[in-house]
Amino acid sequence: MRRLGGPGGSLALTLALALALLLALLVQGASTGPLGADDDPSPGPGPSPDPDPDGEPENGRLLTTFVDLLSSDTRFSEFLHTVQRLGMVIPLNRIRNGTLLVPTNEAIRRFRKEHDEDSSHAAGSIYRGVADSQAWYHVIRDGIIQSSNLTQGPMVWESFSSSESIDYAAEPGNGIMLKTLLNSNGKVLANGVPVIALNYSCVAGNAFQIDGLLTLPPTLWELLQAEIPKSSSGRSRWDRPLAVESWSAHVATAGADSDAATDGGSSSYSAMEKLLTAAGWSDILSGPGVGVGSESSGMHTLWAFTNQAFSNALAFGERAYLLYGPAFTKDEDASMYGEAVEDARSFAADYISSGTVSLARLG
Repeated sequence: MRRLGGPGGSLALTLALALALLLALLVQGASTGPLGADDDPSPGPGPSPDPDPDGEPENGRLLTTFVDLLSSDTRFSEFLHTVQRLGMVIPLNRIRNGTLLVPTNEAIRRFRKEHDEDSSHAAGSIYRGVADSQAWYHVIRDGIIQSSNLTQGPMVWESFSSSESIDYAAEPGNGIMLKTLLNSNGKVLANGVPVIALNYSCVAGNAFQIDGLLTLPPTLWELLQAEIPKSSSGRSRWDRPLAVESWSAHVATAGADSDAATDGGSSSYSAMEKLLTAAGWSDILSGPGVGVGSESSGMHTLWAFTNQAFSNALAFGERAYLLYGPAFTKDEDASMYGEAVEDARSFAADYISSGTVSLARLG
């Protein structure tokens, strides 16, 4: 029998090491297709939930921050370069307990081609067509998200992107919302962009590659004016409460679906639009910058009722007074106008919350 240290033993050891390296590479490159409900949601060893304050990982990992992670793999090079040119490195390095959605290099190149952005010049808060608010939209502040969280169904998350500043949203409740869901094929989408199954970890949190850049969502006004999508049966696919992302906040629909608007307008939420207009709060629908009652200006969550639910809850005269009372009395009687506005605000205030509300935090 030959000893392990002999020529035959050295050859066997070399072959064994080569085989182990090949298997490791195969495992690393596996599951790079779209993440779906049938994929194994069990993540690998997770990041340390309580990293050392000096930035050294307690579990021996070499990757501490999201910038470390982006720098560790050439597949992240385009997004890393964008982050660097937008001046996001220092604040991104400070984030802990978050989740990063990283567009593939191919997705970023495709975005530049589609938007004819070939210049490498960074103009203020925009680099090659990508604004810093859009880049921050890829960083989720609702903790370390696992694959299993994404495959459980629709969920609304709060990002670090803020519409009020070019900097990231420093405090919870000020971030622009994004939504993940399963499409008809059981694959995970983040605001319509496919999420790739393979995920990466560092002490700061988890990262998922996505096949596209996330775009900022519409305003509440644009969202309420959009028609409710119908299923093949003709019934609304939003016939139960469901949170929807928007730029200035997010909307949670409430009440039964409606086949036609009952209080004027072409959308199923025209009554909510008219109520906010009557209350003098229509600016909430266009973006931040107006307060509700004594609340400071900023982001809001709108708990939107459908026209049908509004009709079911109130008599015709009550609905007409709330929606049109201020407009009818504005030029006739100052006292009656003030009372009509106050009544509209009193009713509307129950359906507006200050700040953005993440379904992840609601549980």
